[in-house]
Amino acid sequence: MGRLGDTHLVALHEAAKKGFTEGVQNLLDTDLVRDKLSYPKSNVNPLSRDQDGKTALILATEGGHADCVEVLVNHPSCGFGYEELWEARHLAIRQYDIGTFMVLEHALQLFQPAERLAFPTLDVSERSFVEV
Repeated sequence: MGRLGDTHLVALHEAAKKGFTEGVQNLLDTDLVRDKLSYPKSNVNPLSRDQDGKTALILATEGGHADCVEVLVNHPSCGFGYEELWEARHLAIRQYDIGTFMVLEHALQLFQPAERLAFPTLDVSERSFVEV
């Protein structure tokens, strides 16, 4: 987990929260380039949490920033688990944010069926949770 005081970590969370898609992309790409050049990493960890316990993915979802969410879930340095994606997807549903929901739904479909069975899904037609 990254340290909250780390400048890059704060920048990633702020960029995600405010919907600065290019900023999120650049911060994530910085570590990929540094790794290839054998430079020390900048501690950009998309899985780290801010002082409220939120990841950059959750902050971008809360703000309705579908483009940022797409960058985060598709970037090779982001290894969000099924639980984190599921939480973000249901946050998008509660906010009636169809664009962000679709990005997260697609990301969730890439997981194996055994991982998906552990979580209930929302039956939108009935607006209730059902076990699958």
